[in-house]
Amino acid sequence: MEGGPDGAIFQFALFRQISAVLILIPFCLTAPVKNLTLGLKWHALRAHIWVIGVFFSVVALTTMPLATANAIFYAAPLIMLPLAAIFLREKLSMASVMAAVIGFIGVLILVRPTDFTWAALSA
Repeated sequence: MEGGPDGAIFQFALFRQISAVLILIPFCLTAPVKNLTLGLKWHALRAHIWVIGVFFSVVALTTMPLATANAIFYAAPLIMLPLAAIFLREKLSMASVMAAVIGFIGVLILVRPTDFTWAALSA
């Protein structure tokens, strides 16, 4: 399945996952074996959430232009800031809030609100 002129969607998702694994391999090779199995149930939960995220990424990439979906992916770290404040009770500095707001404005400029569709919510 290809997303029109934007290219192979599943190939994009595959290379995104392979690059994440390649980044993690050196950390796994240097960590003590005991630490790799520590908190295994939380790693399994995170892995399942990641799989769900990949599914929604593929949905977004098949229904939106590649450039628009990729720009929306850049908003993911910005969403973590308010979630950390709400769920983890983290104290946010004014600098981090301003950086997140400026970053979100940058994502909005890239996406252009005229290109925003319901598929963007799955990104």
